[in-house]
Amino acid sequence: IVWNPIRSDKIFIDFSYKLLSIVIFTQLYIIFMKPQITYDDFDKVDIRVGTVISVTKNEKARKPSLVVEVDFGEEIGIKQSSAQITHYYNEENLKGKQVIGVCNFPEKNIAGVVSQVLILGSIDKEGKVILVHPSQKSENGLPIAW
Repeated sequence: IVWNPIRSDKIFIDFSYKLLSIVIFTQLYIIFMKPQITYDDFDKVDIRVGTVISVTKNEKARKPSLVVEVDFGEEIGIKQSSAQITHYYNEENLKGKQVIGVCNFPEKNIAGVVSQVLILGSIDKEGKVILVHPSQKSENGLPIAW
């Protein structure tokens, strides 16, 4: 076997880049990972199914937002939220959709709107929100099982 310094340098550089990529990915994962919570902490969160009954633009918001009213059934009632979900959703395509929301947060004023519920969604690579919803029609107010 003959040692080839040109080839071994290339292998070392390739290995260095791969190792650097792993280190950077690990650091980013640690930075963006949320702190661990207990089962008791999560048990306090009241997550329910609801149906969107009205949608309007939040004209006062700095970033494009919608004011969404959601019916969570008799026990919880109708709650509203100001949500930055305008990339995929508007007044026409959101009304009547079922969504998943956290119903027991304290009210928060967001750009002049009293937000009473946090509507859940995933965030894609471009920062656009994709709403989470049940795979089948569900009764408003049903709790989310976990």
